[in-house]
Amino acid sequence: MDPLNKLDLNEQGEGVQKFDQTLMMLASGFINVPYENLDRAIENAMRIVAGYCRADKAIIYRYDPERDIVSNEYIWTSRPGDGVIFDLTDLQSAHEKHRADEAYIRNFRKLPDDNDNLSKTRTEPYTALLCSSPIFQGSKMLGAAAFFSSDRNNDWANTEIFLIRIFSKIMSNILIRKKQESILIESSKINLEILNSINEGVGLYDRSGNTLRVNRCLAEKLGRTEKECIGVNIRQLFPVNQYGDLSDKWMKRLEQAYSSGECVIFQDLINGRWLDNRLYPIKKKGVVTAVTMLSSDITDGRTAEEKERRNAVLVKETEVLRKKEEEYLEILDGSTEATWIIDIALDKLEFSAQWLRRIGGENIAPGDIKHFFDSLIHPDDIDAVLKNRELIYRNKKTKYRAEYRMKTADGKYIWVMDKGKVTYNEEGSPIKIYGTSTDITEQKEAESLILRQNNVLQTIKMIYEKSFQCETFSELRIACMGIVETLTESEYSYIGAIGRDGWDSNGEEPFGSKESFRGFALKRLYEKIHETGHNYMINVPSSGHPESENLSDACPDITSFMGVPFIQDGKVTGVLAVSNRKGGYRHEDLKILEAVVPTVYEVLIRKRTEETIRHNEILMRTIMDSSSDFLFIKDRDGKMVMANKVYGKVFGVDIREIIGKNDHELHPVREIADKIIKIDQYVMKTGETLTSEESVETKSGYKTFQLSKMPWQDLNGRTIGVLGVAHDITKLKNAEISLQESIRSIKHSKNYIDILYETTETILSSMSPLNDIYSLCLKVMKFLDGHIFFNYMLRDGEPDLYLNAFEGISEKQKKDLEILSIDSSLCGTAILNRCKMVFEDIQTSDDPRTEFVKALGIRAYACFPLMTNDTVVGSLSFGTRSRDRFLDEELMLIKTVSESISVAIKRKQNEEMLIRQTEELKTADRNKNEFLSALSHELRNPLATIEAGLSLLDASKDNLEQGKAKDIMRRQMKQLISLIDDLLDVTRITRNRIVLKKERIELNALAKSIADDMMTFFEKKRIKLTCSIGTNAIYIDADPVRIRQIIENLLHNAMKFTVSGDEVMLAVYVQSNSAMISVKDNGIGIDPRFMSNLFEPFMQADKSLDRSNPGLGLGLSIVKGIAVLHGGSVRACSEGLGKGSEFMICIPVYMR
Repeated sequence: MDPLNKLDLNEQGEGVQKFDQTLMMLASGFINVPYENLDRAIENAMRIVAGYCRADKAIIYRYDPERDIVSNEYIWTSRPGDGVIFDLTDLQSAHEKHRADEAYIRNFRKLPDDNDNLSKTRTEPYTALLCSSPIFQGSKMLGAAAFFSSDRNNDWANTEIFLIRIFSKIMSNILIRKKQESILIESSKINLEILNSINEGVGLYDRSGNTLRVNRCLAEKLGRTEKECIGVNIRQLFPVNQYGDLSDKWMKRLEQAYSSGECVIFQDLINGRWLDNRLYPIKKKGVVTAVTMLSSDITDGRTAEEKERRNAVLVKETEVLRKKEEEYLEILDGSTEATWIIDIALDKLEFSAQWLRRIGGENIAPGDIKHFFDSLIHPDDIDAVLKNRELIYRNKKTKYRAEYRMKTADGKYIWVMDKGKVTYNEEGSPIKIYGTSTDITEQKEAESLILRQNNVLQTIKMIYEKSFQCETFSELRIACMGIVETLTESEYSYIGAIGRDGWDSNGEEPFGSKESFRGFALKRLYEKIHETGHNYMINVPSSGHPESENLSDACPDITSFMGVPFIQDGKVTGVLAVSNRKGGYRHEDLKILEAVVPTVYEVLIRKRTEETIRHNEILMRTIMDSSSDFLFIKDRDGKMVMANKVYGKVFGVDIREIIGKNDHELHPVREIADKIIKIDQYVMKTGETLTSEESVETKSGYKTFQLSKMPWQDLNGRTIGVLGVAHDITKLKNAEISLQESIRSIKHSKNYIDILYETTETILSSMSPLNDIYSLCLKVMKFLDGHIFFNYMLRDGEPDLYLNAFEGISEKQKKDLEILSIDSSLCGTAILNRCKMVFEDIQTSDDPRTEFVKALGIRAYACFPLMTNDTVVGSLSFGTRSRDRFLDEELMLIKTVSESISVAIKRKQNEEMLIRQTEELKTADRNKNEFLSALSHELRNPLATIEAGLSLLDASKDNLEQGKAKDIMRRQMKQLISLIDDLLDVTRITRNRIVLKKERIELNALAKSIADDMMTFFEKKRIKLTCSIGTNAIYIDADPVRIRQIIENLLHNAMKFTVSGDEVMLAVYVQSNSAMISVKDNGIGIDPRFMSNLFEPFMQADKSLDRSNPGLGLGLSIVKGIAVLHGGSVRACSEGLGKGSEFMICIPVYMR
């Protein structure tokens, strides 16, 4: 067996990659290789294959069977000059293998062959292995490719044999290509010699005007050599300074030839000679790829003599063209397509030899071939072919195309497609047609099959469309018959099912029928098809069918008949038949009818089933809608299948909108939907009928129904859903509830007074009513048989309500209800309107403020405001799920409790306000006493000093002592004035009566000036004053007097509370567009208890009269007031007593 046919590369493991690489190298070596390099590429390929196969030598030899000669075409060896010559002439077994297109494999060590001379006469080095593969051209063996190895001990691997086989196949194509290219090159040389031998100038140009080829004659006319013209552009051939716009004219004509695809003729005067030029477009696949120019010298006149000369040239050209035609036919003879030339003038046809043999015309005389060919064209196509040619000639078209059927040598018809080009003479008469013929039989058969399949698919599509468009079975049946008649080109059709009600033809008029169509003979045929299940096709009288004569006698107007059974579950259930097609029916028509029968009966059965279901639904709908109870049906998945009108009326829905929805889609509350689903599943699982009472939200509120659910079963007894019937018992249940409420009312009458007394006494005597509200309301809620209560309170100045006490909600719900908007809640409405809010059956309310109460399942709800005099302080509300309303005495209880809570809260507020006012009076009295004490002390000291100074003046006559006394009195007067100024400043600041005289001042200079002025005072107390003032100017928009005042106040303050030997630091800097003034000391520090009140008037840590640091405590208050008036602020910081302190003033920087 040939290894080529059994090789499995998947079993070679890692060798696959090496094999693929070698194969890629082998193939790539021949890509785009020019003819002159083919020999080198072939030898390189031999080297690649030999390297992979570990061969020493490779030979490609050519075999001539007629002369029985073997010649070496190519030889490659890894050991040049070894002198080994391989003579394969006597290898008869190898040739036999090769003729069968198989590889020849030999291992001379294992299997010596006594019949060949190679193993007997071999020379050194010793040849161990041989593998050769044939090279074919078509069915003709050209030779073989052989590879030899002398060093190997193992046999050839399958991949090596496979590669050698591939190499031989490639060489087949390469050698054929080499031969053809050699012929073409030789032909090209001949053509060039022919071109150079004629007196016409010939040139070839691309679209850009570049010269691709010229003959000697045209080059001479242009005043150049052939080499000087090739590759040169037309604009370079005709420079503007020498030829004017000649180059532009030539380029326009060249573009015209490219664009139109037609011949362009023009004349020009070049180098003193008149030239008659013709541009002929060369097309490839319908696209102009180049333009050939023929140029004739017509300088010697345009006379009759010139015309004769040109005719002679034309005759010569024709002869040259004829020779080229012969070469063309010879070159293309090996092609699989037919090549031909029609000489219209001579009425002659030439064919390639291969195609001539195929049509059986190899022995026909050349002059009779055209008539022989025309006789082979199918009779139905010959007229169309001839008319097509005449039309092409008349319209002067150059492209020729025709499709027709033609008989071949074996007597069978094939489909042929002709393509060619028509040439015309100067008078516009057609001369010749050059073309090819291609066998397109398979294509036509495929197209016919596809067309037939498309017709069937389109028919099936139309049938399905009609099945949706037609309302009734009868309409659809008639429509299907019409479609089938159109498909089969029939006059009559029939669709029926023998013996089935409504399907039999009896009583129903077949589509397009005549009386004879329902005759006995046709009915007999329908019954035959139904009984046998066989197809019937009868063409009268040519079919020879046994029923043909009966049909012809009984129904003379029926010329043809075709019927197909419809088989379902192995039984014939219907018949589809047509009749009267012009020309009779074919087997293809029977296949088409067979293809559409299943679809026709499928849609008809479905339509009949739909009608039955629709009738049953209407009957069932009528029964259901006549009931006063609401009815519904659900499938196994819980989806609504059907519901009556009462259902829609009760729930206020359109029945059509709920069909197909499940319980979760119909009931928004998940718990209710889950409960319904659980009951439905129980009924379907057990098959029991379950009756229960359910309270359901309807369009007119909650109603109670007695609901019975039972399993819905199909014809086989399988449960496929649930059927429900509900009877409205709301009035009965309301009567029961009223009776129960009356009984409860009697029972509650005694307890009402007890709970009212208990709760009122408890809350009115409570010391903390807000804390006792929970326990009080819990008792009231239990008495009311309630489930929730809420107590919300208002806070001063805030718009929302805050939850104070509650019961009946989860922690998660509490988080959502802790704060309520007063504008969008029921409690807020009760507070704003100062009136109660009472809801009966709140679930039916559409008030959006009730949503959160309804979400808790509350049915009765009451909310009362908590009021003290005319002020509302909160709200109290109760709710229950067990009934729809509170009794009047219960509402009275809630009101009484609310009023009691309001009174208790008011009492508690009054008590707290009285205590607070008492404390404030005590504090004010204490501050007044401290202020008067400090003021009297501060005024008394300077006055005593002044009094002593006056006494000294009276007693002393010494001017020096009098001066000292005067100085003492001046200082004390300044101190008094300072105290009075501080009091006035505090008053002005408090009353906002200070008027600032702002101007742009430089803060660094002002602070330095103040520090210099106060340096003497610090030195007297032996306190070091350090300044940290930058050189960059800091501008502020401020009152310089007031800024000086607050800086001096801080420095005086620091000096006053700093002991001798310590340090005070003054710093000025900019921080975040603000000027910062810092005064820092390491003095006595500040007690954290006084930090919050430090900047209040009269605030002093030491308020004793014998304190060491006198003053009223107004300095820091003045500092803060002036800083705030400037849009700034002041703050102080200290780590505590004994750790110093720092005061910082912040003033906005002046912005330009």
